[in-house]
Amino acid sequence: MRIDCDAHVDETEETWSRIADNASHARPLTIDAGSRMWTWPGRTRPRHVRDDAKTGTTEATRTLRDVDARVRHLDELGIDVQVLYPTFFLSAPSDRAEIEMALCQSYNRWMAESCQRSNGRLRWVVVPPYLSVDAALEEIVWAKAQGACGVMKHGTEQNRPASDPYFSPIYAAASDLDLPICMHAGSGDPTALSPVNPRLHAISACLDMLGAGLPEQFPHLRCGWIECGASWIPYVWQDIVARDRAQSWGSSIRKIAGRASIDVTPDLFRRFRFYSSCETTDDLDYILTYGTEDSLFLGTDYGHSDQSSDIRVHDLIESRVASGQLAAATARKLLFENARRFYGL
Repeated sequence: MRIDCDAHVDETEETWSRIADNASHARPLTIDAGSRMWTWPGRTRPRHVRDDAKTGTTEATRTLRDVDARVRHLDELGIDVQVLYPTFFLSAPSDRAEIEMALCQSYNRWMAESCQRSNGRLRWVVVPPYLSVDAALEEIVWAKAQGACGVMKHGTEQNRPASDPYFSPIYAAASDLDLPICMHAGSGDPTALSPVNPRLHAISACLDMLGAGLPEQFPHLRCGWIECGASWIPYVWQDIVARDRAQSWGSSIRKIAGRASIDVTPDLFRRFRFYSSCETTDDLDYILTYGTEDSLFLGTDYGHSDQSSDIRVHDLIESRVASGQLAAATARKLLFENARRFYGL
């Protein structure tokens, strides 16, 4: 079995067709400003023109215009289940609650309807409107009932760190509904001006959540880092050790209720129910020495063509087994067991 933990869709006009008439001003439109762009209140953003050869996909499969064709492509790739993330929401869509809500709700309904046509092969991650906690909670509950298997989040959201108590009701709801928090690379900066690398936004949330004691506060919540690679995991380990040795942050968080120690034993990720996607450029053998065998999974970044993209990543892992470079039991965890546990599939 193979699970693709990180695939994408390219939104189209159909994505926004669920926006009600009384919120039609929020509907993104396509314009030509020297290149194809989305424009909506307060924002203009590139609407990418993908290269079929580079992505290994087609317009019909990327946009879900032809769900059956996408499922057939999964068969060709040997992928049993694919978990879908947006493209449009990789950065915060608005600093206005009513605009964000209209966009999120329309996207989520489009995704639910599209994935329902795939007979369980396509699963999706809900995008909550974070500017309104009440609306976000309603959307998460609705999405779970419609087959969503995760809650998308940025490392910082609307300039709030992941440990901000503002998000506690959302973490509690996700935990109660058995949905993981999916920290996808991207920016939650509502001004869209943050100079920080999109991956670092997500990675910073790991230390932030550890420092605030969120794994103890929500003892059943799973959290995963998506499209960030896994090479940052040794850095987090070393950072905690160094801070502890200096009797700074590392020692103070030992006092968190319910935490015996922040000592970074080989089961750090397993103990705190943390997961991460890994990529072909990661030194997998080295990262596995940090006790991550039960915490890593694979994503193709389907539809995109950037540093995280490898539509044949599952084949690569299986080839390492065939050549004796990777144990078959470890490969099974990377190929499907860990992703199935994380997403509750």
